[in-house]
Amino acid sequence: MTPVRIIGIGSPHGADAAGWRAVEALQRGGLAARFPPGSVSLENCPAPVQLYRLLEGCRLAVLIDAVASEARKPLHIEPALLRREPARCSGHGIGVAEMLELLDTVATRPPRVLLLGLPLGAAGDQPARLQGLLPALSRHIEEVIGRCLEGAG
Repeated sequence: MTPVRIIGIGSPHGADAAGWRAVEALQRGGLAARFPPGSVSLENCPAPVQLYRLLEGCRLAVLIDAVASEARKPLHIEPALLRREPARCSGHGIGVAEMLELLDTVATRPPRVLLLGLPLGAAGDQPARLQGLLPALSRHIEEVIGRCLEGAG
């Protein structure tokens, strides 16, 4: 299995597609090719119920999703924070928080999970805003992958 997996969360529609678009941009930019073959994979996850399969066997999972925020850079979201916000439910029936909790419970060796939010704001030109976030996102993910593959976390 791939030690590092970058996963776009969401769907192919509207602002919810930001995670997918970010992963596709990272693929086009050759992110995986900058590391040893087979060490990094990039995938999109159309429904949180599929996260378990995508996270199985990796050491580090970087999940990328859209968030409603006016921040100017990608945001770190603590997975534990998702568990404390039960009122935020997924339209898919089971959300990212529930899948991460299930993974922690049943996986022999659950991966380290880094959840990055893409702040697309409440309205406006979301594709242009996403384009502006991609350089910082790519740099940050490269640094995290480098540390993980070196064994530092």
